[in-house]
Amino acid sequence: MKSHAGERVYVPREVALSGATTDLCEQFVLSQATDAPEGFHNETLSSWTLAHHPTLPVITILSDTCPSDGDARQLGWLLGYPITSAGRLLGTGSTVTVADADPVAFVDSLGGRFLAVFVDGPTPAIYPDAVGSYSSVFCPDLGIAASTPGLIPYEETTGDRLDLVDQLRIPWTNSMYPLGLTPRHGVHRLLPNHHLDLTDWTMVRHGPNWHERGSVSIDESVSRVAAIVKRNIAAVTDTHPSYLQLTAGNDSRMLLACAREWRSDLATYTLKFPDLGGMNDARVAARLSELAGVSHRVVPTDHPDPADLEMWVYRTSCSVGEPQGWRAATAYQSLERSRAHIAGNVGDLARIGYWATIGRSGRPVTPEQLAAHALAHRLPRLNPGQQRAAASTTVLEEIERWRDTSGAPDALALLDLLFVENRLACWAGIWPYAQYYGPGFTYFPMNHREVIDLMMGLPEAVRRGEKFNQMVIRQEWPELLDVPFNTPSRSVRLAQLPARVERGLRRRVRSMRKPGAQ
Repeated sequence: MKSHAGERVYVPREVALSGATTDLCEQFVLSQATDAPEGFHNETLSSWTLAHHPTLPVITILSDTCPSDGDARQLGWLLGYPITSAGRLLGTGSTVTVADADPVAFVDSLGGRFLAVFVDGPTPAIYPDAVGSYSSVFCPDLGIAASTPGLIPYEETTGDRLDLVDQLRIPWTNSMYPLGLTPRHGVHRLLPNHHLDLTDWTMVRHGPNWHERGSVSIDESVSRVAAIVKRNIAAVTDTHPSYLQLTAGNDSRMLLACAREWRSDLATYTLKFPDLGGMNDARVAARLSELAGVSHRVVPTDHPDPADLEMWVYRTSCSVGEPQGWRAATAYQSLERSRAHIAGNVGDLARIGYWATIGRSGRPVTPEQLAAHALAHRLPRLNPGQQRAAASTTVLEEIERWRDTSGAPDALALLDLLFVENRLACWAGIWPYAQYYGPGFTYFPMNHREVIDLMMGLPEAVRRGEKFNQMVIRQEWPELLDVPFNTPSRSVRLAQLPARVERGLRRRVRSMRKPGAQ
C-alpha cells in the first residue's frame, strides 16, 4: 500500500493477489487457454471455457436455426440477471433462443443486468447491456475476458498503471477509470454501445441509434418508460422480495411509484450518513415509506469492519471509488440477504446536471471539457480550469479517441453518451460486485435500451426543467409528490448547524495557516 496525503491508497497488484477467489461472487473468466480460478465452475463450448463463481447465474443461448439432427445449437451464454420482453427473469438452467444474425437486437430487447457471450457462430463476441451495468474487462495480449482486472494474470504487459492509481486515489475518491481505462496496462473495460470481437479482441462500436430530440411525445415517453420499469420490477419481485434504498431524491421515488403494485414484496432502507443530506434522506424516506405502506429502516454506517473494507476493494479490483458504499460495507450485511436491491442510477439521464458547462448543442466540445465532466464526481469543488489541469495526458488521449468515434450529432448528445459510457458503465457497473451478499442481487429497473433512447430523446427544455421523473410519479402514484424533494426541513438544518459552523471554522484556520495568507 502507498501513502497519499496521509491516506492509505490501495495498489491493484496487492488487491489482486490477496483474498481467495471463492469470495469473488458473481464473477467470471472467459478464455481458450487459462486455468479456472479455484472454486469456480466450468462451462465449455467449442474451444472456449467459461469459469464462473457458483453465485453467477448462467443461461444457455440457443440458435433459432435447427440443424438436420433437430437439436438446437448452443451459441453461448447469458451471464447475470436478464429480463425478457415478456417480463421473465431468466436464471441458471434457463434457455433463450436468438437469431444468429442479429445479436444486437436480441441484447437490446432485454432488461436487467447482464452480459451476452457468443462463442460459437460466425462472429464470436461479448455484448454488454444498455448501460454496461454488468461490467467486464478484457486483455487482448492474453486473450482473456473477465469481470474485473484482478482475474487477469500479471504478465510483462499487464502491470499496474501506477500513474492513474496515484491520480485517481481510488477507493478514497468518488471516481472511476474513465472510458475503458483500468488500473492495469493492457486491460480494457468493455463499454456499452460496443461489443468485444473475440476473433481479434477489439472493441467495436455498434450504437446507439441516434434519434431526433423531441421526436416522441412527452406523454408517450412517460407511459413507455413507466411500463418498462414496472415490467422489470415485476419480473424480479416474482422470485425475489426487494429492497429499495430510498432517499429524498427523484430516482428512488420514481422507482417506488413504479413498484406500487408490488409493495407487499418491497421494503425500504436509508443509509445513515452523519451529514445534512443523510439526515434529510432518513427523514423524507420515513415519510414516504409510511405514506406508501412499506416497512422502512435506517441503517447506521458507523465503524465499518476493516476486513469488510478490504473485501469491498478486492471484489472490485480497486477499479472504482464509491466512498459511501464502501463505508457501508459492513452495514449492508445487516440487511436481509434474500432481497434483491433496486437501484435508480440510470435516472440522472432524464436530467442534465452533466450539461452544466456546455450551453448549446451546436457548440464544439474539447477533450479538456469532457475530462472535466468525466472527473467531476471526483473533483466537484474545482473550477473547469483546475479540472482541465488535473486530467492526465493518458486520460485526455483516451477521451479524445472516444469522442472521435462516438458519432454523436451534437454536444448535448455527446455528453449524454459520456454519462452512459463513463459514469454508468465505469462506475455504477462495478460496485455491485462488492455489494453482493446473495442470493439477492443489485439491478437497475431503468436499464433498458428503449428507456435510454427515450430519455436521451426528451426535449431539451423538459430535461433542463428536471421534471420527467416527477411526471412518471404523477402518473403512477401522485400522492408521493406531496413530500418535498431534496429540501432539508428547518429542524434538520438547525440540528446540523453546530457541525457546519465547526467545519467552516476549521477551513478558515487552515486557510490562515497557508503561506502568504493575510
